[in-house]
Amino acid sequence: MYKVKVKKRIWKDEKEIQPGASGYQYELSTPFPPFIGLSIIHEGWQCSPIISVTWVSKTDLNGKEYFECWVEDEKPGMYGDSYLSHEDLKQFAIEDSWEGPEIVRQRKRDKANE
Repeated sequence: MYKVKVKKRIWKDEKEIQPGASGYQYELSTPFPPFIGLSIIHEGWQCSPIISVTWVSKTDLNGKEYFECWVEDEKPGMYGDSYLSHEDLKQFAIEDSWEGPEIVRQRKRDKANE
């Protein structure tokens, strides 16, 4: 099995990434290496097609090497008939099982205190 971390950013506004852009990730294992163009559906979670794949040989907090994959950033704007704000997109990401920056930072702190 291959450890995979899928990541995306949610922009603060429609024009550019700002310091307040939020990073989200989802971790899973796959039976094959991920590749560009792959869309994943995993236990109710899903992502848009992968646009970048990097093998990270340094180990993560659990001592494992992994693939880092990026999907398209999300920007506030019109989606169908509704305007989705930065806060709306962040809330939807959390509801869809993406881990927000707060959870990732807390996991790092917990690991450092072990």
